Amino acid sequence: DKATTKMTGKGVTIAMLDTGFSASLDTLGELSGRVRPPLNATVPTAVPTTVPVGALNPAQSLQGAQDFWEGHGTQVAILAAGSKNGIATDAEILPIKVCKEGENGRASCSSKDVLRGLCLALNQVPAKQLVMNLSLGGSMPTSAIHAVLNWASKQGAVIVAAGGNQGLNGNPKEYPAAFAEGTPSQVALPLIAVASVSPAGNKAGN
Repeated sequence: DKATTKMTGKGVTIAMLDTGFSASLDTLGELSGRVRPPLNATVPTAVPTTVPVGALNPAQSLQGAQDFWEGHGTQVAILAAGSKNGIATDAEILPIKVCKEGENGRASCSSKDVLRGLCLALNQVPAKQLVMNLSLGGSMPTSAIHAVLNWASKQGAVIVAAGGNQGLNGNPKEYPAAFAEGTPSQVALPLIAVASVSPAGNKAGN
């Protein structure tokens, strides 16, 4: 038998671009001591034009970065790096709120806020030590987001994006995950597009 080595994510930061983060929702303390100050990219003034790696702009704070919508961002962070229920159990989490509360309390993630979040992540963490997780998506490709992801991947960042929650509607393409295939005017990106099914084999759907 060959010995296997578990990749724990030590030295890596996962930028969780999602609905925010609330420590109170991490009821088992799975991320204790490994969460950087959550940032809010839905507030334009919170995103600096130039910030040294590792530095925080005074305008960036916990204010407004709390999670909502059933704690989606916190749950995804635990799945990624939780000590009991996660994968990369030594990785740090950088929560970046890119989704606001929309109709019926559901998340609304605009392209401009996602773009701010991506730039903010790249300002805070060297690309070679960064995983950018986007558990979100839309039906239309955005050139600016493609350009940032393309640059980030060339600098060594790992990009993970959700394939979508449209399993009951024919599985239409969702971006940025569909950038893995490229478009007529955009090169394919080496990102990881993630899909999910239930134990019974049912696809994720709305």
